[in-house]
Amino acid sequence: KLHLLHLLNLVQSEAETNELAEGLKQDPMLTYRILRYLNSAAVGLYQPISSIDQALIMLGRQRLARWLSVLLFSVKDPDFGDWLLVESALSRGRIMELLGKTLFPPDEHDLLFITGVFSKLDRLLHAPLAEALDRIHLPETVRAALLERRGPYAPLLAVAEAGEAYDHTAIEVAAQIAGVTPDRVNEALLA
Repeated sequence: KLHLLHLLNLVQSEAETNELAEGLKQDPMLTYRILRYLNSAAVGLYQPISSIDQALIMLGRQRLARWLSVLLFSVKDPDFGDWLLVESALSRGRIMELLGKTLFPPDEHDLLFITGVFSKLDRLLHAPLAEALDRIHLPETVRAALLERRGPYAPLLAVAEAGEAYDHTAIEVAAQIAGVTPDRVNEALLA
């Protein structure tokens, strides 16, 4: 997890591609997964990707950050509580991403996802959220939503949290503040 945090820091601090590649070389399984994904039939590239540098360019920084965020929540010997934590974090991220599609430009959708996922980072790392976030370079919009419940992403985080609690009144109030219709919230929760 510390290595994944280091890689995420490199991505968020806009490190050079060669520095990211060096970081990836420290984790052969992650490198393997990325190359396997990019060379799969589902991606449909004309020429196979064989180097880490090529893979990073094809994958892109935002997608890599998203992938690292999800991997951070993977657990080796999961018990039921671990799976619930992972599912809850991924659900929050996905709900925020879906609701934000009509409110934010496409380049912010991954940041919305990361905000939702990282809202459970304190439980994953067994550390206070502020301390956990100090290990990662994140945009101020994400940090403000997570630590102070302010900024443009905070209202969608409130909707995701209320949806998780199945609190209909809180969902309605949060959705209204976020500028999202109840139908859109229902669609996102079902998705």
